[in-house]
Amino acid sequence: SSNTANPHPSPHHAPDREVTRVRPYSGPLTDEQIYARFLRVFHGVYTTPTTPLTHALKCAAAALTAPEDSVITGRSAATLRGVDLAGFGDPVEVIGRIPT
Repeated sequence: SSNTANPHPSPHHAPDREVTRVRPYSGPLTDEQIYARFLRVFHGVYTTPTTPLTHALKCAAAALTAPEDSVITGRSAATLRGVDLAGFGDPVEVIGRIPT
């Protein structure tokens, strides 16, 4: 991790290696198999049962579903920068345009 990070973190630069976006009909797993093997972070975004459920993980999951020009803000951005202000149960704070 570098100390020269952008002061306005984009959700698309969140650590997303622990989350997977599962699209309908994109793989060999049925819905039941997905629900049995993975934990849902957001609708369509899942993680393994051994992955720690942190706010950074939730930010990464939000980044997979947010519009491309969205930016993580507030307590979520502070948490990504190392200030422990939000937990997994807290909402991810994001600003961006509403897709039309």
